[in-house]
Amino acid sequence: MSAQLDLFVNAQDKEKARELLKAYPSMKAAVEIYSVEKYFPEQFDFTEIDMANIEGNGTRGDIDGRGTRRDIVGNTIILREERPLMIRNYEQKCMAIERAVGALHVEGREIIQKCFFEQKRDKHIYEFELRLPKSTYDFHKNRAIDKVTFILKAAAII
Repeated sequence: MSAQLDLFVNAQDKEKARELLKAYPSMKAAVEIYSVEKYFPEQFDFTEIDMANIEGNGTRGDIDGRGTRRDIVGNTIILREERPLMIRNYEQKCMAIERAVGALHVEGREIIQKCFFEQKRDKHIYEFELRLPKSTYDFHKNRAIDKVTFILKAAAII
C-alpha cells in the first residue's frame, strides 16, 4: 500500500493536504456561522453594520454608498453572489477531510485531530497526552498525513 501511495502522492500534494488540515477549523467555523446567520437571524442583536455584513453589503464605506454588493473579508473583496459558493466549497472540503480522517487507524486519527483540529503543539501531544516516543509519533503522523493526502487526491479535493 505504501508503494502505491508514493507513486500517486508527491510532496506538493502533502503540503496542500497539510494546509487544508490547518485551515479546517476556520473553514468549519465559517460554514457554521454562515448557516446559523442565514437560517436563524436575530436581527435585534445586531447593529446596522452587522446586518449589512450578514446581508452581504459589506463595511461602513459600503453602507455610506461606496458600494452595495460587496463584502470585504480580510483584504479580499467577495461578491455577494459568490459567498454561498465559497461556503459550499468550504463545506465540501470539511466533509471530505472529516471522512478522510475517519478512515484512518486510531493512532493516526487521534494525532490528526489533536494536531490539526485542536491545534495543539506536537511536543505536548506526544509527551503528555499520548505518551509516545517522538519517533513513533512522527511515524504515525506522517503515515496519517500520507493516507489523508491519498484519499483527498483520489476524491479530487487536492
